Order: sequence, then C-alpha cells, then structure tokens
Amino acid sequence: MLSRWSLVLFALLAAGPQVRAASAGENRAFDSASKDFSNGIWDRAESEFGAFRQTFTNSSRLPEAVLFQAEARFQRTNYDGAMQLLSAYQDFAGNLGDEYLFWQGQAAFEKRDFKAAADLFARLVHVFPASPRRLEAALRQANSYALRSDWGRVAQLLEQTNGVFQTAARTNLASELVSRGFLLLGEAQIAEGNIDAAQSALKAIGAAALDPELAWQRQQLFCRVSLARGRLEEAFQQSTNLPALAAASKKSYLEAETAAFQADILEQLGRTQEAIAAYQRNLGEGVPAGRQRQALLKITQLSLAQTNESPKVFAVKIAEAAQTLEKFLARAPLPDSADLALLTLGELRLRQYEAGQLANGLTGAATNALIATNYLQEAISAFERFTTNFPKSSRFGKVELDLGWCFLRSTNLPASQAAFRLAVERLPVGLDQAIAYFKLADVEYLQTNFPAAISNYQAVIDKFAVLPQARTNLLEPAFYQIIRAGLASGNLPAATNALAHLLHSFPDGFYSDRAVLLTGQAIGPQNPAGARRLFLDFAQGYPADPLLPELQLAIARTYELQNQWTNAIPQYDQWLAQFTNNPARPRAEYFRARADFEAGRETNALRAFTAFVADYPTNELAPMAQWWVADYYYSAGNFWEAEKNYQLCYQNTNWPPSELSYQAQMMAGRSAFGRQGWKDARDYFTTLALNTNCPAGVPPETFNMLRAQAFFALGDTLLAQDSTNRLADAQDAISAFNQIFYLCPSNQLAVLAWGEKANCFLTSQDYGAASNAFQMVLDSPLAAPAARSMAKVGQGVILEKLAEQKSGPERGQLLLLASNSYLDVYDGKILRDGEKADPYWKRKAGIEAARLQAEMKHPGAARRIYQDLRDPRFEDKINALQAQETEATRKD
Repeated sequence: MLSRWSLVLFALLAAGPQVRAASAGENRAFDSASKDFSNGIWDRAESEFGAFRQTFTNSSRLPEAVLFQAEARFQRTNYDGAMQLLSAYQDFAGNLGDEYLFWQGQAAFEKRDFKAAADLFARLVHVFPASPRRLEAALRQANSYALRSDWGRVAQLLEQTNGVFQTAARTNLASELVSRGFLLLGEAQIAEGNIDAAQSALKAIGAAALDPELAWQRQQLFCRVSLARGRLEEAFQQSTNLPALAAASKKSYLEAETAAFQADILEQLGRTQEAIAAYQRNLGEGVPAGRQRQALLKITQLSLAQTNESPKVFAVKIAEAAQTLEKFLARAPLPDSADLALLTLGELRLRQYEAGQLANGLTGAATNALIATNYLQEAISAFERFTTNFPKSSRFGKVELDLGWCFLRSTNLPASQAAFRLAVERLPVGLDQAIAYFKLADVEYLQTNFPAAISNYQAVIDKFAVLPQARTNLLEPAFYQIIRAGLASGNLPAATNALAHLLHSFPDGFYSDRAVLLTGQAIGPQNPAGARRLFLDFAQGYPADPLLPELQLAIARTYELQNQWTNAIPQYDQWLAQFTNNPARPRAEYFRARADFEAGRETNALRAFTAFVADYPTNELAPMAQWWVADYYYSAGNFWEAEKNYQLCYQNTNWPPSELSYQAQMMAGRSAFGRQGWKDARDYFTTLALNTNCPAGVPPETFNMLRAQAFFALGDTLLAQDSTNRLADAQDAISAFNQIFYLCPSNQLAVLAWGEKANCFLTSQDYGAASNAFQMVLDSPLAAPAARSMAKVGQGVILEKLAEQKSGPERGQLLLLASNSYLDVYDGKILRDGEKADPYWKRKAGIEAARLQAEMKHPGAARRIYQDLRDPRFEDKINALQAQETEATRKD
C-alpha cells in the first residue's frame, strides 16, 4: 500500500508550479508513470519513471521522477537500488533535497543499517532546517539509536531543550509525532534507569488525544515504570487496561504482546497457573510465529519448573504441558511455529519415558515398563513428524540428536547411528554438536565399528576442546573410549597415544587409573614386562589412587604371564598385608593359592584353597577353589576324598547351578569309578545323563555335550564293573552309547561311542554288528588316528573269531585278512595326510600281526616285526623264530 507521506508528497508535486512548460509527450509519460505509482503498481512505476529519466534528460520534472522511481524501488524492497539512485542525483534534487535524504534514511533503516540511517536523518535535520520532514527525521534518528540499544543517545537527542523535538513539543503537543517522541523518550529513560524522568515524559502526553495503538504503548510504559520500581502488583493492575486498548487498535500483534507482557508479570508474582493461562492466549490463530514459539516454550518451562511438588504431581504437570502441545498441533495445516511445538512435545515424551523407566526400576512393575515404552514411541513419532514437515528448520539438528537418543534407548542401533550422523551434519558448532559426535561414536562402538568410533571420539577432542563444557564433560571420556576401542580392535598405537594424552591432560581424572589398568591388561599377554612398567609408574605417581589395589594385582598378574610364579607370590603377600579390608581380598587370596600350586607348592595350595572355601563360602571363586581341592585328591588317587569334595561343588546351596557344578557331578562319578564303586558311579552318571533341564547361563550345546559324556561314562562303567551277566551289561551299555548319537552326532565322542558299541557287540558275539560299528569309525572324517587304529584292530579280532569257527583253507584266508588288518595299523596305511601313528595302537597291532605271522608259519616276517618293536621282552620269541628259520633253511 502507498504510504501516507508518499501520497501527500505526490499531491504537492503534481499541483506545484512548473519551471517551464513541458511537452505533451513528456506530460503523458510522467502522468502514466504517476498513475501506476498511485495505484501501487511498483514494478511498472519504477520502469516508467526510469524510462522518463533516460528519455527526458533535461526535464524540469526529472528530480520528481528520480524520487518516485527510488520510492518504487523502496516499495519493492530494493533498498540498495533506491539509495544508489537518490545518492547519485542528490546534488540535482533542488527543493527535494530533504526528501532525497529522508528516503535514503528510510532505505538504510529497512536494511537494518541503523548507523547509516541515523547519519542520514541527522544530515537532513542539519542541512534543511525548514524541512517539514525535520521532526520526523529527528524521531527516525532517535529510533535508529534505539534499535542499536544506544539509549543514552536517544535520551540526549530527545531531551535537548532547543532540539527539534523539544521545540516541536512546546508548540504542538497534540501532534502524533510529538506523542511518539515522548513515548520513545520514556522508553529510553526506563532503559537508562531514570524512572522519574520516564514517568514525567509519559505524563506529558495527552492521553485523550491518542489513538488506541499509542495509548497502548503509553499504558505499557507506565506498567514498565512500576516494574522498574519493583511494584509488581501495581504493574499488573495497570496492565489490565492493555487488552481493551489492543483490541481497539485492531492490531493482533498488540494483543499477542499484551498476553506475553501480562504473563511475564504473573510469572514474577509467582502466579504460575495464571501465567500459563495468559501464555495460552498466544497459541490461537493469527498470533505471530515468534510469540507462539515464546508461549510454547514458557508454558512448558513453567509447567516443568514446579519441582517443589511431589514426583506424582510433577508427572501430572508434564502430562498437562504435553496435552497443551497436542492441542496446538491438532490444527490443519500446521502453524509455522509447530516445529518448536513438535520438538518440545518429543522432549516431554522422552522425559516421561525416562520417568517411567525409573519407576520400573524402583518397583519392577510391568505396567510402568509398558507405559514408558509407549512414551518413547510417542517421542519418536513427534520427532519424525518434525523431520517430515520441517526439513529446513534451524531446529532440525536438535531433533535428530533427540531421535538418536530415542533409538539408542530402544536398542535400534542402526537408526540411532543415522540420526546422530544427521545431527552432526545439521547442528551448529557448539555443545550439542559435540554431544552428537560423542554419541555417534558410542553407537559405532556398540556395533563394533571401532575405527569409525575412534574417528568420531577424536573429532570431539579436535573440534571442541575450546568449549569449556565439552572440555569438562566430554574430552576425558572421549580419550578413554578411544583407548577401549583401540584395545578392542587391536589398534594399540591409537590406544597408547590416547592414554598418553589422557594422563597428560587429566592426570587426576576419573578415567585415568582404569585406562592404565585396561591398557596394561591388554598389552600384558604380549608384553608382560611393558605392562608391569606401566602399572608401576602409575602406582608410584598416584599412591593414593582408588584403583591402586587393582593395579597391584595386575602387577602380580604380569609375573604369572611370564610363568614367574615365585615372583608373583611375594606380590600377593605384600598385597594381602597392605589391603586388609579391600573388597578384592578374596580374589587376591585365590590368586595367591593358585600361584602356590603353579610353583609346585601343592600342600600350601591345598591348605589355602580349603581355607578360602571356609572363609568366603558365597564368593564367586569359591566353587573353583572347591573344585581345585577335589582335583588335588583325584590326582593323588584318593578317590574317596575327591568324590566327597566334588559333591560339595554341586550340593552347596550358596552356589547356583552352573557348568562347573555339572562337571563336578561327572567327576564325582569318575571318582566312584576310580574306587570301583560301580553302583555309585552308575548313579552319578545316570542322574546327569537323564537331566534335561539346562540351567540358566549354560549354552544348550554345552549341556548336551555334558549329558553325552555322562552316557559314555555310564557305558564304560557297565562294561568295567564286576558282573555275573556280561551280556546284559553289554546291551545296557549299547543303549547308553546310542544316546550319544542323538545328543552330539557330529562330535568325536560319537566316533568313540561307535567303537565302544562295537566292543559290546564283540562281547555278545554279534560279529556282524561289531564289524559294521568298527567300519562306522573308520569311515568317519572326525575319527582320530587312535580311534581308527582301534577299529581296524577290532576288525582283525573279529576275523580271528570267525577263523576259529572254520578249518582248512577258509580258516587260513580269514587269518590272513586278520593279519592284514593289524598290518594296516602297524604300517600306517590307515593314516591320513599330516597324521602320526598312535604309539599304543601301533605296538598293539604289531604284536598281533607278528603272532599271526608266526602262527601262519612265516617266522621271518614275525621275527622282523618283533625286532622292529624293539622290546627286550620279545628276545626269546625272536631267538625261537630265528631258529625256526635256520631249521627251515637246513631242510631246504
């Protein structure tokens, strides 16, 4: 719309006298452009006045055309173009020189170049003392200072006794411009703390003559005077006139300003609920986006600021704030300020989720967990709605950061990684971006992408070390995480470099000692001495460090890694003397006992492990100590004591069932077997073999293997026990071995079971079944050389058994086949690439082959085999065979 001042100026110029008569064409061109100007067709007006200026270069109306063309540019927001045009023709403006300066000042003002605007308006006041623009220019100059918050110069300019404003005020107090000047002066004096002077300036204005907008400004400034004097109640009472004045002005922004102003006073008065209600008035349609955003933030902040209330009431406040945001977001289409609403709603839902998680942790209620999960999904929904509707919002990066947290809490690591990466890209440099880098690295670490994690932790260090909050809260854990990632990925240079920086920058930090411990433990297996130096240096530098006991234990461990048990023992002795009440004492005593055992001091170890079980019956290492005691007796052949101590491993109610407790049942059975307690051994093995309840923490495949071993041991026991019914025992053993094929068909134990099963068939004289079972062993790719040798020898035995039932050539043929079976083992024919013969079975096969060769009247072959066996016990056989050979030669 054409401004009021432009219309007045246009009318005056159009009606004024002409210096010379203009041509008809010149008038038509000027009038045509003027009509477009008065109708607000700015692009045509600019073009036509520009054409006029270029065509009628000597026209007396040229200054007018330049002015109107410049203002058309101004109306099209081409402020630089307007200023350049007016400045170029300033010296040719004639009696329009003040207008040229005025519009240059206006253009600079709209560009927000307030310094240039103030200078141009000041120049107009100084150069054109008779200009009707002089008062307005002075006020514009003052307003330019105000927008630079230079309130001292505003007050100085408007208070000058002989200045333009004060002179006008003395002669024309009812002028709107004068009223505006006093309002601006009052605001400047409030800002400068001259409260009494501000009140005097406001009282100088005749309230009755003011339009509603100026009356609103005057009343609001009176409220601010009261606020400056600390009279909150008085200020609020004065503000009760503002809604009516704002409504009368028919300017919606004043109604929004009123709501925000009153809400602020109510907040200062502590009338929180009334303040929230006032801010809610600014969530209606037509309210400027800035005021909507402020209302959303303040409603949320005030709702959540009431922390003096109980957690239950506080939860209600969060819910109310979220409900307010939901109602605001129910509009269609979404308001411009909905981006802030969605961000705030998502963060509120995230807080509700975290509160639910806390409640669930405290009470264990499944309902709390479900509610918390729902809130998390609602938070994700709000954030994703934001990213869909406001992809170019300045808050996009913050939303992605929040989304990353949400997905991390729901263990959706790929989605969390993608969100944190977008947050890194879209957030401005600052603490939030530093957090985004750190959490991106955390998620990459959790996904074992250690190189990427190291890179992003390093980015936190490189990019944000200058930020105090980042340096305080993020740099030290970033170094620590690089150490962990480097150690986990085998990147020792990255880990040790980060450790050096950590110890330099944060020598007394929270992570320094544990970083040293982790690094030393990682490098210890490859470089025990280097790890020991690292531990010793840190321990000497920080003798009061809380982790010193752990470091001292780690030093002892480095000696163990070098098998220097006699050096480890004094370290443990020193530790036990120094840290008498440390929580790690049980562990140190256990390690000390183990070191005694490894150093060959088994009696000391037995005494220490026995005492450990008595002193720390509920410690996690107590079952292992008990196991060691049982093993000691088993190795010593004291099967009664071994069995009793193995029983304690799984009967002790302090220790939950584990793989070790089931292994202890197995060893109790083996101990009973060792003392030939056949019934007890069968009971142990049967109980374990038939147990189908896999305990928590034990993998099913491991448990099945234990059961299979128990079935195997049961079969062995049945075959070994004293019995009057060997055939029945063999059949029961076959049933036990058959179970192994179901539990672990692809394990070497199944191969051994086939071999044992074949022996059972031999016992029951089922030679066909026995031969087939032995062949299963020979054909198995899992069978070791010993198993295949046993099977081949077994087939030789079967052939000999069959030969006993025959006579003549048929018997001879079977004995030859039996001998070949033994020789296949003895000569290594059954071995596969890279395998070595089993010594026991090679000897066994050689003896059987030599015996058969002698029986088949091949004394030379038999003698050579016995000689190859190199056993002095066969000397008589060798001599006898040699005599046979000599006799046979003599007869020939």
